[in-house]
Amino acid sequence: MFPDSEIAKKFACGRTKTAAIIKGALAPHHTETMLDSLKKSCPYSVMMDESNDKTDKSCIILIKILDHEVGDVRTKFLDMPIVNIGNAKNLVYALKSSLSNIGLDFDKCMAFMSDTTNVMKGVRSGVQKLSVHGYMMLGVYAIWPILL
Repeated sequence: MFPDSEIAKKFACGRTKTAAIIKGALAPHHTETMLDSLKKSCPYSVMMDESNDKTDKSCIILIKILDHEVGDVRTKFLDMPIVNIGNAKNLVYALKSSLSNIGLDFDKCMAFMSDTTNVMKGVRSGVQKLSVHGYMMLGVYAIWPILL
């Protein structure tokens, strides 16, 4: 990886050490940077998708904000909670918990983006329907390019 450094040549990083570096150093730094950006930028939008992996089912939550430092809209990783029962009620709970854990007010969420599955966009009991709180939240559907 670093052919010109004798010290770096001896560096080895397996799964355990990599996880410790990410959880102990990189994640706190990026979380703090994201929170600083969020404090300066309101409102925000949320992107959410659940995975149907063979073991634990996870739900990735991204947040889209105006980053005043770079003067551009940025997408940032927020959380990836485990949601083994992937119904709309549990996904909304995971979303609201992730936002409240970092002190973010859900009322400032102006848009919700996801795929178009019933659990996400269902008109009676989808995540978007259950997360509306007193006003109309803009629903943005994912549009996939059609390759011919």
